[in-house]
Amino acid sequence: KLLQQRKEAFEHRQFSLLKYFTDNLRCRSVQLLEYFGEKSEERCGVCDVCLQLNKIELNDSERIKVENEILKIVRSEPNDLAKLISSVRMKTNTINDDKILKVIQFMLDNSLVRKDEQERICKV
Repeated sequence: KLLQQRKEAFEHRQFSLLKYFTDNLRCRSVQLLEYFGEKSEERCGVCDVCLQLNKIELNDSERIKVENEILKIVRSEPNDLAKLISSVRMKTNTINDDKILKVIQFMLDNSLVRKDEQERICKV
């Protein structure tokens, strides 16, 4: 029984380490705190993930809003970049095209969306 517990603990540590290195969407500090049983939603602002998110120049709630709109739009059909930006701008009328483009690039970089053969943005 003790050997089984040690094996499960070891596998949990391995999984957590792998997740830490592959999760490019959540702050590294938040991930570490969660590993040690603490909860925090406040990003550190200095890790590689936060620096990438800071380039978007949107707060987390605005970025998530734009991401959700993009996912809703491309879920139904692939869109060319100009049409996608225009559609998202209409849904989120306070966010400019440059910031929407940065969110799309972030989503492409992190495999949340992809480009098809015609260079249209589509779901993964």
